[in-house]
Amino acid sequence: GAYLVEALESVRTQTLPVLETILVDDGSDPPIKISSNSGFPVRVIRQANAGLAAARNTGIDAARGDWLAYLDADDVWHPQKLELQMAETRGPSGPDVIGCRALLINERGDFIGKGPGAFSGKSVPLTLEEYRRNACYAIMVASMVIMRKDAAQAVNGFNARYLFGEDLSFFDQILASSWRASTLELPLLRRRIHGGSLTLHYREMEDSYLQWIRDHVRDSSPPAVTRAVEAAVYEVTGLSALVKGRSSEARRALRQAVRRGAGPR
Repeated sequence: GAYLVEALESVRTQTLPVLETILVDDGSDPPIKISSNSGFPVRVIRQANAGLAAARNTGIDAARGDWLAYLDADDVWHPQKLELQMAETRGPSGPDVIGCRALLINERGDFIGKGPGAFSGKSVPLTLEEYRRNACYAIMVASMVIMRKDAAQAVNGFNARYLFGEDLSFFDQILASSWRASTLELPLLRRRIHGGSLTLHYREMEDSYLQWIRDHVRDSSPPAVTRAVEAAVYEVTGLSALVKGRSSEARRALRQAVRRGAGPR
């Protein structure tokens, strides 16, 4: 909740007004309160703590619009995010899922780096193989995305079996079906990395990422692709362990990454 006001302000100031804003309070203690002076209506849905996947699914089920946009409470949208992404949906061949690029910020909101991918300003198709090779580098996370509601419902929403990485399984299923996805290569999200960020829970992250590989990648990808995805998983979780000061865990994971062909990065 510490970053919620800033997140909601980035929704309120969108150049393309939203139909509705739904805030799912997944068992906060004390419950999240929204000021009546926030400047725009926010519908709050409270539920017992059930995890990120269940919270997102609650929002999907409650939404009245044809298009969904997700925003984690610690992330911040660029003011033109929705306008620029919705412009890409026009025409009969428009994509059903549209991502964007991200700038990384710390807990104070200071810039600490770029997210993955090119920043060309163009809209480029996203294939299933490209997604799988780069998913654990956060090439597409929920806060980046707008998408058709019927696409989310077609795959039964986010899988609550995943404590972490629920978006890996979700977008994998979307891309493995007939839904079309693209990425608008503009930095339309400020993604916050901080002490409470899921990115730094390396053990749980590794378990969930490997579960995603078992559930979706291994049986439907060439062995070389599976090895590349595994290498990326161990690289990311190893670096996360290093950030947390767990040197032995970092060495273990990074050795696994090198054995699977990870490069010097």
